[in-house]
Amino acid sequence: MGTFVSIGEAAEVLGVSITTLRRWEAEGRLVAEHTPGGH
Repeated sequence: MGTFVSIGEAAEVLGVSITTLRRWEAEGRLVAEHTPGGH
């Protein structure tokens, strides 16, 4: 299992908003891992 970062950390590193990352995931442009609790 790799290292995980929060959506906020990923957005900051990539220079995009959290909303953009969520949209990219919905579009299939990236794959996000979710914890069993949905985080």
